[in-house]
Amino acid sequence: MLKQLSIILILSLSIIGFSDLAWSSVEGTWVIEGKQTLVVYIPGSPSRSAGDFVDEFTFRSDGGFGMMNWYGKGTWTQTGKKFAIHLDCPHLGGYFESLFKALEYNVSVDAKEVTFTGAEREDGTIKGEVTFNIDIHFLDLKKKGKMHISAIFLGTNGTGGQTLSPGKDDSKQGTQLLKKVIGETLQATIDAQDKAK
Repeated sequence: MLKQLSIILILSLSIIGFSDLAWSSVEGTWVIEGKQTLVVYIPGSPSRSAGDFVDEFTFRSDGGFGMMNWYGKGTWTQTGKKFAIHLDCPHLGGYFESLFKALEYNVSVDAKEVTFTGAEREDGTIKGEVTFNIDIHFLDLKKKGKMHISAIFLGTNGTGGQTLSPGKDDSKQGTQLLKKVIGETLQATIDAQDKAK
């Protein structure tokens, strides 16, 4: 009887051990490809655009998280195969404020809601989704607006030496798309104001 109990215990521990090993940590560098949609809304003048993006995500051993090209930095956690990225909202807001400033618009930005999650897949890749909901106060235009950004992505582990290909990478791709949408929306608002005069 004791021998049978010992065998059952060993088998149980083996199953638990294999379950833990089935999903390794996402720690390391991942080459990312995805699709993003951006919507900027100022009352009476919404604008929407979509496009592909590439990036390099780094999940550091100290729990820090960084991106080569995209919108922010933060921390990450993982439970089983699922992971969550917690972006630094003040840093994110500062990024967008600097972007608007580059377009010569004076704004204040509040990153209201950020969701950034994903999971490991059986083939060794990762897949995830990102959603940003951001409030924007256009100080010069005396208008308030909103920005919604959503994206889906697929990542390939680059820890073994694979990194983002210089020929494929456009480090300003996300920023260029964002500028396009923002520029179109703001111009439409200004044109509407001019017609109303």
